Amino acid sequence: MEHFAWLAWPGVVLIVIIIFLFLFRRDMSALLGRIQKISRNGIQVSSSQIQKATDQKSSAEELMRAFDSITLREQEKSIKKDLENKGLSSQQETIDILVRHLAATQMALRFEFINKIIWGSQVAILVNLNSKPLGETFEMLRPFYQEASKIYPEAFTNYTFDQYLNYLVSANLVILKGGKYFITTLGRDFLGYLVATGQTGIRPF
Repeated sequence: MEHFAWLAWPGVVLIVIIIFLFLFRRDMSALLGRIQKISRNGIQVSSSQIQKATDQKSSAEELMRAFDSITLREQEKSIKKDLENKGLSSQQETIDILVRHLAATQMALRFEFINKIIWGSQVAILVNLNSKPLGETFEMLRPFYQEASKIYPEAFTNYTFDQYLNYLVSANLVILKGGKYFITTLGRDFLGYLVATGQTGIRPF
């Protein structure tokens, strides 16, 4: 029994403490980071840190409540199952993949929104600018507007060329630099989206 003499009461307490610190090291680290003062009366914890943690939890819960339905939860289960089947063990790697897929989904929604309101002659301008690395001037782009206004005069009655062209700029599809208009990366990606989704056919205006 003398071989286990070190397991006397002080030793047991030490082992328990070590195990506790190992199991709850993350929680302890967070707690220590919030401690402001230690005195006879106890430990004073930063209220701002507690409030911050509470706010973060509330924000997360609010974001989860923003989109909720049975169909959505079923889709969540499908995504989680897919990640599990692919053997993604790294939490950071999983986050990176989900963020990338979310970004792609947001871009697709943005392109589809633009696709619903952009006019055919404005798409033609993007196609033209895509082949003009040196850009085009304001007047060089006017013929697109004039030609479309002849075919659809009613649609262009209260829609000036400035407004017509400024839509492409405000949508970040085109940028004005040094007196010339250039297609943006977003504009090129939008054209790629139209090709990929088979939406390059003739459209009005």
